[in-house]
Amino acid sequence: IEREQTGSAYPEPVIADLDDDGFAEIIVAAADGRIMAYHYDARQVDGFPLSVGKGVGSVPALADLDADGITNLAVTGADGNVYVWSLLRDYVEENIFWAGFRNDMQHTSFAQSREGNEPIESELMPSKSVYNYPNPTEGNSTTIRYWLNDDADITIRFYDMAGEFIKEIKSTGFADTANELQLNVTNFQSGVYLTRVEASNSQNTSVSFFKMAVVK
Repeated sequence: IEREQTGSAYPEPVIADLDDDGFAEIIVAAADGRIMAYHYDARQVDGFPLSVGKGVGSVPALADLDADGITNLAVTGADGNVYVWSLLRDYVEENIFWAGFRNDMQHTSFAQSREGNEPIESELMPSKSVYNYPNPTEGNSTTIRYWLNDDADITIRFYDMAGEFIKEIKSTGFADTANELQLNVTNFQSGVYLTRVEASNSQNTSVSFFKMAVVK
């Protein structure tokens, strides 16, 4: 699938729980030929980035291509070659939430299973549930996601790595669901930002931090 067919300069991501920890990893191919993978908290997955040299010509795909029980990552390069890596991780079909272009070989664009298990914790906003995607973001927007165990008011503050305050957003969140908020990063410069998310209601307050990378 040529990049132009995806509707974006960057192919859509592949989503899978590669390390079987209950949280999805995001794999995305950049136009310069790098294949990058990130955990939910923006940490880079060990062994990445990978490279196809002259550029990417397709959306990445995850499968067990040689039926050895190990996950393979495949992508077509702009040079016409197909590049395949063994990720040295067990292939578990239930952990592959979005395997390739439009999800599967039939291009159904339909996810059969949830993208990972939401954490079940007693605190108002479990810290492991708070992150943004894609991260890094290379467009004009990113999505901030957080799980709440009760309705709450949300305050999100952004700081640069020197500690200077950049922006504040206020919103509301709903109980027992993964809340999402679209952030326009047009006015953010390239760099890494510390993001502070606070959830509060009349009974509890929870605060979580994560790093958001912006690439322009």
